[in-house]
Amino acid sequence: MVVLIGLPLILPYVLLSGKRRRSLLYKLGLKSMPGLIENQDRDSQPRIWIHALSVGEVISSIPLVKALNDRQPGDIIYSASTLTGYDTACKRLQDQVTAVIFSPYDLRYAVNRTLDRMSPSLALIVETDVWPNMIDSLQQRRIPVLLVNARLSDRSLRGYRRLKHFAAALFPRFTKICTQTHEDAGRFMQLGVSEDQLVITGNLKFDQTYDPVSNEEKVQLRKRLGIAPDAKIVVAGSTHEGEESVLAEAFKRVRMSHPTLVLIDAPRNPYRSAAIADLFDAAGLKPCLLSDIDASGPDRSADVVIIDTIGLLVKLYALCDIAIVGGSLLDIRGIGGHNPLEPAAYAKPIIFGKNMRNFRQIAGMLETAGGALTVEGSDQLASALRSLLENTRRSHEIGEQAHKVFNANKGAVAKTIDLALEHLKRVPNHYRMSMR
Repeated sequence: MVVLIGLPLILPYVLLSGKRRRSLLYKLGLKSMPGLIENQDRDSQPRIWIHALSVGEVISSIPLVKALNDRQPGDIIYSASTLTGYDTACKRLQDQVTAVIFSPYDLRYAVNRTLDRMSPSLALIVETDVWPNMIDSLQQRRIPVLLVNARLSDRSLRGYRRLKHFAAALFPRFTKICTQTHEDAGRFMQLGVSEDQLVITGNLKFDQTYDPVSNEEKVQLRKRLGIAPDAKIVVAGSTHEGEESVLAEAFKRVRMSHPTLVLIDAPRNPYRSAAIADLFDAAGLKPCLLSDIDASGPDRSADVVIIDTIGLLVKLYALCDIAIVGGSLLDIRGIGGHNPLEPAAYAKPIIFGKNMRNFRQIAGMLETAGGALTVEGSDQLASALRSLLENTRRSHEIGEQAHKVFNANKGAVAKTIDLALEHLKRVPNHYRMSMR
């Protein structure tokens, strides 16, 4: 009902946006997605629907999709709500799923048209993107629906409490809610979810696999970045507006005692790269964009390399000596840090700010184990960088502790799949029946 009331208000905005126009008919259920096989005979193999909100949720679910393919024959239909999530799923999962589709708007007609076309036997919703008509329609069709890798922050809990009748009608409809932590489970119980509905499976992000980067690849990457072979490298990953000022101030101080140090800044939004270059230049540093570096050889005059493309960050973490996690250095509304497990997977010493709300559990585990340093402001950031650069043994030990945390907490994928397949076995072979 809320979406139906708001549709006339958002429709002009959608129509004026070329990107959003691209998905409109699919989201309204008026057009079937390419690659989606409709009205398939469901008596032989089940069809599993996995739904995620955007890029972060898509990436965290990749190990789940791969493991499902290994253990359960059948179709996997994958949907995402945002355009960036959809494009990421197409790129990263195209060889793992039967089809990638846009999720429908939460209108009864659009949801039911999409369910009619998919005819799923089981639905898995990743983390947070839950909608009342979607859950209600799945329940009416007697399709088990699991909320997986579920998390509920204090802020979200407060929001749902203000809508307590909405929350009480929504979350108890899930067949199971698989939470990342005991704390998350406790917050769901405060919203009326029964203890029997909850299973603590852990965080899927620990099960992410990262391809090794060979020494030869690192040599070539240094050349591509224009960085001398003996230069120390600090990578600041997924930075947001305002954080580059903190980085510039801290980095300028550190370079006074470490003049060959190079900072690589990989902004979350690469379209900001030119403005970021201007900021570092105004701070008295020598920035360059990756796209401007002459591939014929290193540009050793650059102090800061700004990554104005996407898809390179994980390899940069493998290359660096110290990793700084962006989205955490300032209290930016709606951000709350980015994934610190990416540098942990490569045994890098990690620095992040105090604003790691979205990764509170992981950040706490890393810090407690001695695998990360928390800083506040440019002074503390500069001090942490100097300490790690001047004490290589300590830097190595911090990186090793981060790697141990990453490896020691795997297993969420296996627990989630065990539970999903247990419920899949209970679904009768009436996949083609309309249960609306």
